[in-house]
Amino acid sequence: MNKKQVAYQIGRIMYNNPDVILLSLAAGWGYYSIQCFLNSNIGLGIWEGVFSLYAGFQGLRYGAVRRLSYSRLKKIRADRESYPLEHTDRVIIDDIKGLEFLLSKTHQGEKKEWGTFLKAHDDKGRAVIYDFLDIQRGKERGLIGEGTRTSINLNIMKANEEGYNGYHHYHPRIGPRWFNATDFSIGQYDKCKPKNWINLLTFNMPEGPEIIGFNSQYVYIPTDKSKRELVKATPREIMEYLRA
Repeated sequence: MNKKQVAYQIGRIMYNNPDVILLSLAAGWGYYSIQCFLNSNIGLGIWEGVFSLYAGFQGLRYGAVRRLSYSRLKKIRADRESYPLEHTDRVIIDDIKGLEFLLSKTHQGEKKEWGTFLKAHDDKGRAVIYDFLDIQRGKERGLIGEGTRTSINLNIMKANEEGYNGYHHYHPRIGPRWFNATDFSIGQYDKCKPKNWINLLTFNMPEGPEIIGFNSQYVYIPTDKSKRELVKATPREIMEYLRA
């Protein structure tokens, strides 16, 4: 495996099992904090206890998201007709100007997350994205807030009420660009959005800005350098895509 493929496999572990990892860390820190208190190392014990509580809280939070995701998936898989964007095999980006903007802004390599909303429709089994919300207009309408290093404040429920059925967000660089291949593995937290949404993620790779699609079930990767067409991909197909 090359470095990008290794990073992708790391991402699959980190993003799909965060609750298990965090609860394990919480247990380890909790045990160590008790040992520190028993050995009269009270200062270190307090810090370890704080880390344990924080990791435990986050682990329970991600665990709740995972349970909610499984419940959603049962409904989605049982009703293909009501949720066509959740079952699509292909994503077509018809808003070329919007796509070019996303890729160009991604290439700038900002250090904070940013994003927007989109509108898509089903066309004989294809998800066609035909409109991206201008970011400035989204901020003025209270749909888009400020981003941080690890998150972006998007008013998902309000956007859903206004007819948007997907969102885009950008992930900043987290190390060497090849390590951003972890982003090909979409975590349950990002997937847990309103049903029948089709979503996009952009990030920078050594070859340049990358864009992938996802919904509650699948990940979609580009068919060519134009990035206009994305196809459903299995983990094995993503590994092959990253071989280049």
